[in-house]
Amino acid sequence: MVSDVTYLHNSFEELQSRQQDIVHSVANQLTYTNKLDTITSVNADAIAYLSGIIRDKFWEITGDILWRNMTIYGQSALFMAVRQL
Repeated sequence: MVSDVTYLHNSFEELQSRQQDIVHSVANQLTYTNKLDTITSVNADAIAYLSGIIRDKFWEITGDILWRNMTIYGQSALFMAVRQL
């Protein structure tokens, strides 16, 4: 009977120790997940900001290319008209 109580007591101590390890591990994982969530949020904001800059620059460059293309085409047409005179 005493040995059964001792065995039960030792089993409870071992379970309590394992439970503390599990709680500690889960707490660390939650901390890691919270940090990861914050980092992901910051990265997503940075990506959105940089994407906006790239989009704006793309349209600016595209407009410049179209304007230069029309200018060159217009000058070419003007040159041909003057040449034909």
